[in-house]
Amino acid sequence: MVPGYRILGRDATPGTTPRDSEAQRHQSGNPIFVKLASEEDRVDFLDGNGVIVPGISAQLVGGHCPGQQIVVIDGQAPIVLASDALHFYEEMQRDMPFEVFTDLPRMYETYDLLRGLQDEQNAVIVAGHDPRVMEMFPAVPGHEGLAVRVSEGKGL
Repeated sequence: MVPGYRILGRDATPGTTPRDSEAQRHQSGNPIFVKLASEEDRVDFLDGNGVIVPGISAQLVGGHCPGQQIVVIDGQAPIVLASDALHFYEEMQRDMPFEVFTDLPRMYETYDLLRGLQDEQNAVIVAGHDPRVMEMFPAVPGHEGLAVRVSEGKGL
């Protein structure tokens, strides 16, 4: 953990996650660095849609789990970090939901949203767990096979 940095997390108020209380969240759900940052009043919560910093926003999508968000980075071609909203590109291409979900209609809505961003804004969609991400973007020098540099105009 880097001292002084703020952490942005999704608000986990009762009823929005399987863990219903602040105490349960600190005991079982959050890593120790989140607990420590929270005690130092360095945690900001964003529930739903909102701006993280200028040019980077979170958008509530749902489907896989309650409160699921994607991150959109503005640019000539926006970059969308889909995280668990899109585990593998095949899910969106074939309208084939991931096997674990809490809201099937919202999952299909999320795929429609991602396709719309791609078609209408030429957005670069980055799936959360697809190994193809490592092939689609250039490797970070010195970290080949571990990290890639996501950039505009590439990806699916």
